[in-house]
Amino acid sequence: MNTSLNYNICFDNDLSQLISYCNEQSSEIIVGTDSNTYKYCYPKLNPSFQAQIKHIIEIPAGDQNKNVEQVYHVYSELSKVNSRRNTLLLILGGGMCGDLFGYAASTYKRGIPFVHVPTSLLAMVDSSVGSKNGVNFQSYKNLIGTFTDPKAVFIHSPFLQTLPLRETISAFAECYKHAILDSPQHLELIRLKTKNGYDRAIATIAMAMWSDIDTNLNAHNIICKCASRGSNFNYIKDEQTLRKYIGPLS
Repeated sequence: MNTSLNYNICFDNDLSQLISYCNEQSSEIIVGTDSNTYKYCYPKLNPSFQAQIKHIIEIPAGDQNKNVEQVYHVYSELSKVNSRRNTLLLILGGGMCGDLFGYAASTYKRGIPFVHVPTSLLAMVDSSVGSKNGVNFQSYKNLIGTFTDPKAVFIHSPFLQTLPLRETISAFAECYKHAILDSPQHLELIRLKTKNGYDRAIATIAMAMWSDIDTNLNAHNIICKCASRGSNFNYIKDEQTLRKYIGPLS
């Protein structure tokens, strides 16, 4: 999918496009991931592609680990294997993983290229496509960060099968928030597309997110209203009602 953003978003059913892209972009590929994603999603990468990966940087899962200490760890790991300016960082994980590794990549050696391979629904439609990178500091959410574009985003919806159903449903609440703020028509379109498969739903939901991005500005001055809205949304707590509205997820 070619969007009005400064990079492409690709729905990659077998991850073959990801492999081709990475091989074209760099001879040195490093994977950044967290403990959960490494366990459940990394094994789904093609074994021959895994053999090409120079190094894997793993951080502990959980938002409590989205901090500068883990960024220092990423810097140390990148430095340990002599990462260069043209080293490609493949970020495999959910929103926390994408935010932290994206920030590390955008600041290490004044910026190295990175691609997002989001593994959660919210990461697929929000954190991986808004060019937002950052970490928490003390008691403040995302206090330290950058607006830096990835080189590309590769969405592989089968990764969602590795998540608990409840987590995916919870993510839909955030997606619906943006659709509601966008327009009633977009909300209805998401409901219809969801019943026809994940990829179409993800693409439709993401449009509500992308409509909040002012792409008239360059990557360093991008304005993302999504960022200011944050995640402090009063989530729909009636799970049964939400299931009925969006249709079956499996």
